[in-house]
Amino acid sequence: MDLLAVFGEKLGSVDSWPTSVITDMFYEETKISVSRRVASFMYAKGVSVNDAAKLYKACQAAWKNVLETHMYGW
Repeated sequence: MDLLAVFGEKLGSVDSWPTSVITDMFYEETKISVSRRVASFMYAKGVSVNDAAKLYKACQAAWKNVLETHMYGW
């Protein structure tokens, strides 16, 4: 399943995302402040926390399970 295609309806094209969100999703080390920024962007676009965590996990090679807890907490 292509998660970006599934989320494209709510989030729009990746080309339209802020550069900071793209960097956070694909490049930045996973840490609390990064996961909060990603969660904030997704929440503002109407994506549930559960779905946001799935997409973030798929984009981050070094996903740490504790960050999902922080996304829900935020």
